[in-house]
Amino acid sequence: MQQAINLIKSSNDILILTHKNPDGDAVGSVLGLAGALESMGKNAVCFSKDLIPEVFRFLPNISAIKNDIEPSEYDLVILLDCASFSRTGMDDIKKVATSFKNLLIVDHHPRCEYEIESNHSDNCVCVIDHHASSTAVLVYNILKELDVDINKDIASCLLTGIFTDTGGFQHNNTDQRSLEAAAEFMKKDLAWTKSQKIYLIAKPCPP
Repeated sequence: MQQAINLIKSSNDILILTHKNPDGDAVGSVLGLAGALESMGKNAVCFSKDLIPEVFRFLPNISAIKNDIEPSEYDLVILLDCASFSRTGMDDIKKVATSFKNLLIVDHHPRCEYEIESNHSDNCVCVIDHHASSTAVLVYNILKELDVDINKDIASCLLTGIFTDTGGFQHNNTDQRSLEAAAEFMKKDLAWTKSQKIYLIAKPCPP
């Protein structure tokens, strides 16, 4: 974890990527982390090859996730909720990042370590926890280590990630960490309507 913290602190221009067909954990984690990085004075660019599902359009700053960006140089590329560039749906990372100094992978999926980018092993740091209910929980842990103020927008995004990946706290992966994080987020007086909660559970996105 400390290596990840050091990477983020030492980087200014950061590209955040997630997997194709993004689900609630992917979208929430990207937006939550991006909001935190911006609050630290970082330049955070968010990219998804596929369009964000309509069900997540209520999230704050949803327009920050772009489907078309000009290739650029970055200090750090962060892969969220996946462990390889191939999982993003892109055949060539240079279409969005002409070069980057370091790579950070944050993921919770079983066996994801077998997907890790071997071409970047020398400059890659991984935060992988198969026991975590969601990547959003791991992002929350990172933000706590960074001593970032988790505002209402960040909380709403990360809660979406936990809520969707635990099936509204109904799946077996719902654990103490998930509930404690969610409790912290709810202290921000989030304006989640009953219909949004039902819709998020009833309309799961493809993996």
